[in-house]
Amino acid sequence: MKKRMVSLLLAVVLVLTSFSFAFAEDTYTVQPGDQLWEIAQKYSTTWQKLAEMNKLENPHMIYTGQTLKLTADATSSATGATSAAVPVPAVKPAAPPMEAKTAFDASMFPAWVESDGLWRTVNKTSFKDGAQYAPTVEKLKAIMRLTSLTPTSVGKTDYLMVVLKDVKQQEDVIGVGNVNSGTVTVLVFGDRLIETEQSLGKHKQQLDRGYYNVGIASGYLNLGAISQGYGTHFYMTTQYAAAGARTMTIEDAYLKDKGYKYTLGYDPNKQGDANGQIDAYGNLKFVCAIVIGTLNEQAETKVTDHGYPENWVISK
Repeated sequence: MKKRMVSLLLAVVLVLTSFSFAFAEDTYTVQPGDQLWEIAQKYSTTWQKLAEMNKLENPHMIYTGQTLKLTADATSSATGATSAAVPVPAVKPAAPPMEAKTAFDASMFPAWVESDGLWRTVNKTSFKDGAQYAPTVEKLKAIMRLTSLTPTSVGKTDYLMVVLKDVKQQEDVIGVGNVNSGTVTVLVFGDRLIETEQSLGKHKQQLDRGYYNVGIASGYLNLGAISQGYGTHFYMTTQYAAAGARTMTIEDAYLKDKGYKYTLGYDPNKQGDANGQIDAYGNLKFVCAIVIGTLNEQAETKVTDHGYPENWVISK
């Protein structure tokens, strides 16, 4: 009798456990940094099936806090995500990364960029406060790796980016109230922006190429931050800084005596050793600061209030 009771109890436990497991697996709540292909892989399905099942209006994007159906009988919030939700990239090819010839389907890229104004940086008070919202080291590495792939002028990677995690240092650069414990600030320095005679390595001043490289690298950094589920705000000058009494330049404060070096991917002018490392201080000029963080509920993904017309023509 006792054995039969034990067997019966075990059977009930197994049934309840199976039921609970099945119930828990009916839906999934999107977390910051999630991508649809990863969710699909985790639950042994494809991102295409998840997109169709959840009737995603834009299969390229999912939103933090959004509930996705994993089974046909479940309910989702796919069409009810608020505009304040943080957008994160959603789609990756069905084939494993090592087998894919491209990182993603390029035909999806324009729609992804355009969705919810993602390419536009957000207002400066749009970031959640709290260390748990700050970009992790792993995600910072992913962001900076993408930035390192920037197609620069003649292949010269003549810039350096310094990531500040300390809030006091961030405030020193761009002022109190513009950053918090949930942000990091990237200082962008560029070469060929100093007069040749003032450059430590006598690097030829070429403002057009110098600013081009810094500009496109900053654009890639913005794209990298968005791809990891974060937003950005660009400070093109330090006019916002509360450090009006600062007695030293950004270069002196954050490059001097730090030992930072940068490497040219291609070096036709033989600046430094061939493809070797070059001292950052004395050769680089501060250009801009870029704040990265998790968007808050009041975030507005726009820079100005005007529209974004297509100012381009194809010549005849």
